[in-house]
Formats: sequence, C-alpha cells, structure tokens
Amino acid sequence: MWSRSGRCRKVRDVFTKGGFPDWRLDQFLDYMYKKKTDSFLQMNKFPKKLRQALVEELGPETSTLKAVGEKRGGQAQKVLFETRDGHRIEAVSLDFKSHKSLCISSQAGCAFNCSFCATGKVGLKRQLSVDEITDQVLYFQQQRQKIDSISFMGMGEPLANPYVFDALSILSDRSLFGMSPRRLNISTIGIFPGIKKLTELHPQVNLAYSLHSPFPEERNILVPANRLFPLEEAMELLDERIAKTGRQVWLAYILLKDRTDSREHTEALVNLLKQRREATRHLFHVNLLPYNAARGVEENFVKVEDNKVLQFKRILDENRISSSYRNSFGSEIDAACGQLFAEYEKTKTGELFGMRRSSQTMTLPRSPEVDMAPSSAPSVSVSGDAPTPLTGSTAEGGLDCKPHVEGNSVEETGREPRKSHVNREDERPAPPLHSTATAPRQSPDQRMGQAARLVQIAGNRRRKELAAVI
Repeated sequence: MWSRSGRCRKVRDVFTKGGFPDWRLDQFLDYMYKKKTDSFLQMNKFPKKLRQALVEELGPETSTLKAVGEKRGGQAQKVLFETRDGHRIEAVSLDFKSHKSLCISSQAGCAFNCSFCATGKVGLKRQLSVDEITDQVLYFQQQRQKIDSISFMGMGEPLANPYVFDALSILSDRSLFGMSPRRLNISTIGIFPGIKKLTELHPQVNLAYSLHSPFPEERNILVPANRLFPLEEAMELLDERIAKTGRQVWLAYILLKDRTDSREHTEALVNLLKQRREATRHLFHVNLLPYNAARGVEENFVKVEDNKVLQFKRILDENRISSSYRNSFGSEIDAACGQLFAEYEKTKTGELFGMRRSSQTMTLPRSPEVDMAPSSAPSVSVSGDAPTPLTGSTAEGGLDCKPHVEGNSVEETGREPRKSHVNREDERPAPPLHSTATAPRQSPDQRMGQAARLVQIAGNRRRKELAAVI
C-alpha cells in the first residue's frame, strides 16, 4: 500500500530519516483512514518532533485537496476542490432514501470531448494522483458522512488514468477505507486496455459502459473515442468480462429528443443485446439517462419527455432486457451526469479529442505521480491525423517520441506549447526522455499507461495506429 500513495511514501521517508520505529506507520494509517484526521498537528500520539517534521515535509493539512466551494440542491451536495498546483475538480454526494453515494473525479478535465458533456469541453488539464482521487472520499468522511457506494463518474475518463487502479486498491483495502469492491463503480467510454486490466485486477468492481447509441456512425459523433475503440469490439470485450467475472455490466444510454429516442434506436439496441452470448446476455443492464443541460455544450440537445421514456423502456421490457431510468439529482446546481465543469472556461475545440487539428504543439498532461521531474514535461508535435512516431519508452511506461526534445521546446510550429502542470511535492528522479537502445519488453501496466497517454493526444487517429502499444 505504501508504494501506491505518494503521501504515504513521504511519511515513511520522514519516519526513516527521523529513526522512528515501524509501528508508528500503523499509527499514521489509523489517524489518516480510521480517525479521518485532517491535520498532522492533531496526531497527538506522535512526538512533537515527528509532527513538526511531517508539517515541514508535507504541510499542516493531510489532504492533497482544498475545498474552495460548495453548492447544495435537493438531495445533492457538490464540492469544488483545488489541487495544490491550482487545478480544480468537483465531487458530488448524493443522498438517496436507502443509501448515500459519492460521484468522484479521476482527471482534471477530460480529453475525450463527448458531445453532450460539459467536462469534455474543458479539455484535459492533467491526471489526478492516487491521493487526489481518494482524498475526495476522505473529505466527505471527515464531514461525518457515511458513504455506502462510490462511483467514478465525475470529471474525466477513469480508465485513461492508470492511477485509478491503485485508488481502487486503497478504497477496498480493509485496513484503510474498507469499501467492498461491489460498492465501487467505474464508468468508461470503452478504453479497451483499461477494461482488460480492470477485469484482471478488480473483477468485482462494477463497470458501466457509455453506449449512448447502437449505431456506430452516430456514436462517433456523440462519443468520438468510438473511432479508436469501436462499439462492436467493445461489446465483445464486455462479453468476455461477464463470462470471467459473472458480474453485471451496465450500459449507459442517454435519451436525446429526436436523436436517440426513436423506435429504430430501441429496436437496434434490442438487436445488439440479443446478439450477445446466450449464457450471459441477461447480465447486461440498460441504464437510461436524461439529458442534463450542460455549460459549454453548443449542440441543440433536448431532454426527452416522460411518456417517450416510458415507450422506450416498455420495448426493452417486452424483450426481457433489464433496464432502469436514472434520476436527475443535482441538475439545478450543475451536479448531475454530464454537468461537472469545475468553473473552467471552455477550451478551444481544436485542442479537444476527436477534433481535426492543424499542426500544433501539445504537452502530455500528467499527474504528480506521473510527471515527477523538476522540469516541465516534454512536448510532442502532432500534425493532422499522422501518428507520432515512437522510439522507445520510459521506465514508468511513458512515451519516448520524435522529434527529439531539447529542454522544453520543439521545432517552431507557430503556437506556444501548453505548460505542463507539475505538483512538485511528489518529485522523484525523472526517467530518461529518450532511449537509443532497443526498448525492453513492457509489462501490461506499462502498455496500459502508454496507450492511455497516446489516446489523450491522438486526436482523430484511428485505433489501428495504436495497435502496437495496446
């Protein structure tokens, strides 16, 4: 566990340098995850010298996040957090009659630009670290809220952030958060390497796939990542997951008036599910979603009337397809599905996934635990649809790209590169940017991380161009 959390690694280093015994580590975990202590100064069982050393190294607060805003509406509470390097994310607490659920973020912004989602209009700022993910949960627990389930359905694409898997391990660790894996939910647009890794490492965690249309051409528009991870192949991969885990898979389907609510859509959806394996098709569950008006979304999307929802659902029921209709808790405070924006301004469409670009310079946005070098992350040049050539990989599974980088600059492209966002509180020696030797055989983790970062800068390249690293 200590190797997964940047905060825990630093605490362990402080203990080691100060010559404190190992049993103090257990005390720290008890303070942090059982007592939910929010300040190192309040860890009264620690000697004063140790508390001061922790404050000097990590600051007085235990959390990597600071709550800077809050909104309440109906049964929803939305909190705006700021990371230590100034990025913003949002998390939502939903109070149902039978339980309380959290919706947390995995990235600051999102690269995938789903047409109906406000977060996608922000663009990707950077990945969240393991601690930044789990500290969202810790915040609400420190407010004395009893959390029954956690959904990675906030800002960002969870399976495009390799640190989500470590966060799941921490959340389900009985000595830490102690959440049952069956109370954890991941929502994805269909990142194939991530789905495979989730099945391997966390088979009991629930998975929701953002389907939204049974027609590939239409899904290309609603979910541009469909060009990289096609619907047909995604459904086959979900068949495999169900067969291996015996767990239900939820298919999220947004109902857009005169767009995705027709009888043709319903029948195509029924046909898609009837093509699944007979032994496991009953484990697909269609979760119908209302459209929630979102900031920055320019499309003329309209919410479907209730009677049309009932018609759509009735056809599913007649064909014995399990389905439900999600409520719009929090829509009045921009806290419902697709509305999280974190007070960012809309990013230019040319910088978003799925949009055709002219030649421009981009930077790989990384979390503090990915980009740990004191200097900024290297930039890579992306031109139109052409893939960025690969020359090797870093020790952490990062990309080694041409053209070669000198310092933090690339060849002149007529546009200033975006700055990388580095949390310098978790710096470690950076791996070499380039390798002249033959690249060593990569582990599945390294390939997953490499593929995820490629997807984030891929624009509208086809998935076949990424096959070598996936």
